[in-house]
Amino acid sequence: MPGFASQPRGRQFGVLLVTSATLLQCLQVCRTFMWPLQHGSSRRSLLSAGLTAAVAPEVHAARGAGLFASCSMEVAFPSASCSAVQAEVEARARGDKGWYDPHNQGSYSLSRASPGKVEGSRVTGFMGGPEVGGPFTDKWSMSFSDRGAGCAIRAQSQATGLSMLDDSTNYCNLHNLYCGKVDGCTTVKHDLAYSETLRQCNEHEKSVCVTV
Repeated sequence: MPGFASQPRGRQFGVLLVTSATLLQCLQVCRTFMWPLQHGSSRRSLLSAGLTAAVAPEVHAARGAGLFASCSMEVAFPSASCSAVQAEVEARARGDKGWYDPHNQGSYSLSRASPGKVEGSRVTGFMGGPEVGGPFTDKWSMSFSDRGAGCAIRAQSQATGLSMLDDSTNYCNLHNLYCGKVDGCTTVKHDLAYSETLRQCNEHEKSVCVTV
């Protein structure tokens, strides 16, 4: 392949233009990445801001491309019925009896609640507000099925904005709706015993779920 110096003068000029434009784009993206870092933002806001600048708008629809932080898992409740587990999940999501999210006091809401299925969203609380590019909204869902004398759920939470990392937020979005007193969680109706099997959940540090 001929070197730069051996290429025709017109092509050299074209290469210089492309290189200059690419360099300018790179500098703009780097500046977008560095601004939140210099102002004390979380990894989530840092990557969200940088990716938004670097990736084409159509990628927002590519949920399966790994550009949206998420967590999916299965949870088994060996000694609780699905009606009891679902009742606890819904009660916490509604904030019954003064319950609040122990992960930086985020705000849960229910968009659908029917037998065997619950869907909703969560908006980040403090540590995830305008000062770090937020608030951020995640969508979550749970489906419930009987398993012997107990219950099993398939749970998923996913960011609605570009963010490859989330400091375990999507994991906590799910975990905090059923965790028990042994975890330091406040219960509403039932103190549930459970076991989690992670499916696709890159960040899942349980200790950060209770930070209030």
